[in-house]
Amino acid sequence: MSTAQKLSRQHSELCALDWIDDTDADGTRDARSCDASVEPTPAKRVADVRTPTADALGSHLKVRISNLSGATDDGTDDGTDRRKSARSSTSAFSVALDNELEQRHVCLTPAKNASAMPLHAAVARADAEATKVLLRRGETGERGDDARSGGRSTWPPPKEPLNRISSTTMLKEFHAEEKLSAVEARNEHGDTALAVAAALESDSSAAEMLGILLDAGANPFVHSSSGYAAAHWAASAGNLETLKTLAKRCPNPRAIIEGRALDGSTPLLVAAAYGNIDVIEWLVTHEHWHKSNAFAVDGQGKNVLGVLGTKMGKKTTQTAKAAMRAKIFELIPEMRVVFLSHPECEEHVSFKPHQESPERMTAIFDELKRVAERGELMLDELERSESFACAEPHEILFAHSEEYVRVLADLSEQVGHTPIAFTPYCQNQKGVPEKLRKPVENSDTFFSPGTLQAALRAAGGVLHAVDRVLDQRNRSAFVCARPPGHHAGVSGATEGAPSSGFSILNNAMIGALHAIEQKNVHRVAVVDFDVHHGNGTEEIARHWLQQKRTKDDFHRHTSPDLFFTSIHLADDGTSSGINFYPGTGVQDDIMNNIVNVVVPPMWISKGASATANEDMGERVRKKAKRFGEDNQPAPAAAAVKNQTDAPDANSKGGRLEWMKAFRERLIPSLRAFGPELIIVSAGFDAASGDIGNIGVDAKRGVRLQGVNLRPEDFESMTKQIVDVANACDGRVVSVLEGGYGVLKDAELNLGRENFARCVQAHVKALCM
Repeated sequence: MSTAQKLSRQHSELCALDWIDDTDADGTRDARSCDASVEPTPAKRVADVRTPTADALGSHLKVRISNLSGATDDGTDDGTDRRKSARSSTSAFSVALDNELEQRHVCLTPAKNASAMPLHAAVARADAEATKVLLRRGETGERGDDARSGGRSTWPPPKEPLNRISSTTMLKEFHAEEKLSAVEARNEHGDTALAVAAALESDSSAAEMLGILLDAGANPFVHSSSGYAAAHWAASAGNLETLKTLAKRCPNPRAIIEGRALDGSTPLLVAAAYGNIDVIEWLVTHEHWHKSNAFAVDGQGKNVLGVLGTKMGKKTTQTAKAAMRAKIFELIPEMRVVFLSHPECEEHVSFKPHQESPERMTAIFDELKRVAERGELMLDELERSESFACAEPHEILFAHSEEYVRVLADLSEQVGHTPIAFTPYCQNQKGVPEKLRKPVENSDTFFSPGTLQAALRAAGGVLHAVDRVLDQRNRSAFVCARPPGHHAGVSGATEGAPSSGFSILNNAMIGALHAIEQKNVHRVAVVDFDVHHGNGTEEIARHWLQQKRTKDDFHRHTSPDLFFTSIHLADDGTSSGINFYPGTGVQDDIMNNIVNVVVPPMWISKGASATANEDMGERVRKKAKRFGEDNQPAPAAAAVKNQTDAPDANSKGGRLEWMKAFRERLIPSLRAFGPELIIVSAGFDAASGDIGNIGVDAKRGVRLQGVNLRPEDFESMTKQIVDVANACDGRVVSVLEGGYGVLKDAELNLGRENFARCVQAHVKALCM
């Protein structure tokens, strides 16, 4: 580049920055900057370059800096106006971006991207006569294109450079392409003419063009480069008549309805993503529709609710999406979560105030009613039912020993109006010496006249839930029943366990083994996120697996299999002085498909001193001062809240570590197992402030909080479990275990609001 050219470019750049004023003294622009048609000679360009003086540059820079600072000519600050203008510009840009992205998306459809190939262009114009003429002539490309290649001169690209292809290969390709029907030719975007027709905006035109192409031998199952076949393009465009034509003309209409795109999407999923409810309604009412199609998921594991409205753009309101969601549940009732409960489950009582009480179920019902009134969870997403039978003896015996079931039956006939301390009674039946039995006054589990019936009804609810999800009557289920069961082993309390842990029958394992033994499910997983280790579930799982593997017909690849994983707190008291119940679950048993994910309690930290007792601990006294009552202790609930919301900075536990362990250890092992059915032992006693995760240090006389999960954490865990189920084409049945509430006073009055919110978050995630 010459010196003159460089100077000219510098001048242009300076002018662009408004550093040089191109206006003459008389106010007119210099002719050089106005008449672009006059091309001066290089010499002339050099002579005409005006170098800015220092004064001129300083003057212009001063003006520009003052403008940037917001100062006006009169010295006032117009920063507010400038910020308003900036916000307005940003808002306008956001709207323009939405429009641009929406327009780009439209342009990506075959109908908008048909190219100049005569056949594709004719179909895109819905020109029936031109399409027929082109098909009769067998033409797809423009004049001059290689007609034998079907217009595929750029699609697909050759696999090898032409100079490396042998003459024999060229001859074979010549004959193969010569036989290619013109109607199957692809344009440079990889779309067939049939894809163009199916994606037309006018449904009637699309149906007409589709009929012409099908008459010419077009294959409706050919995928475009985007991965969609004709049915998927029709579903995306909302072309109902086109879909009807495809189903009518296809010898196997079910292949149209169930056809998969390359990303795993079915026409149902595509229609849901684009919000075409009329297409969904036609699909689910078609005579060849099967209810299993309702549970289809795409390659990312998302079902019809997961993809609903995802390709409708930001202009679609949440109200519109909520209306579509409600319509989905109306059209596909199988997508509802069945919520099972029964009044008999409230007949199991204790003879003294107890955290595991009928009020737990009442709190859950009240919370669901509240969130429904607030519109946070639509009741039409749940199918409430109390119509299920009690578990039968043969179903109970899948999980429990004959001796234990006989003890329950006999005790139920003997018990009077006063509940019996259950743990010492069972220990006596097993022959445990009296000095080793749990004292009656310290028993945590009781047996009342309504206990066995409640336990049988709870187990029956899980059996009914398993049947419903496996029969595809519902996609998932939640069994709101009691008493809980994950501490009940083969013969009740497990060996070495200090008590029965409120458990009578192991509901989760009864359901799991029912699925294997009676419903022919090959791979069942039990996931336990109760704060206490599911020692009873682990014992039954190990016992069943060991028995199954000793049989002659066992084969590790083809025989039914069972997997158990539990995330829980564990502390043997070595360093803290707290023995956290039940004191098991610290090791994996890989040979028996058992994975235990242990999270250290928050009290295992340097100088842990936060208490959960209303009359002990420095933090409680500080809390009392905040209440303005220096001579009175703070309520226990306040003490618990103070401790859980502000754990020691050096704490080794807490919600973050719990969620990390769940995400990085439990979920990968569950996914690796590949379950067809997941049964969740859903305990909510890991919630912040819940009495179920309090550890008692008898020596120091303090009660310490172990973990502090929030409702959104239970929602997150549930979503992750559901994602695994979707990826494995599995189902989820959840059964209530622990979770009791926040201690309000020394009389064991509990605040169950947070417990109920955690359950509601869990149920909401099942409905997602």
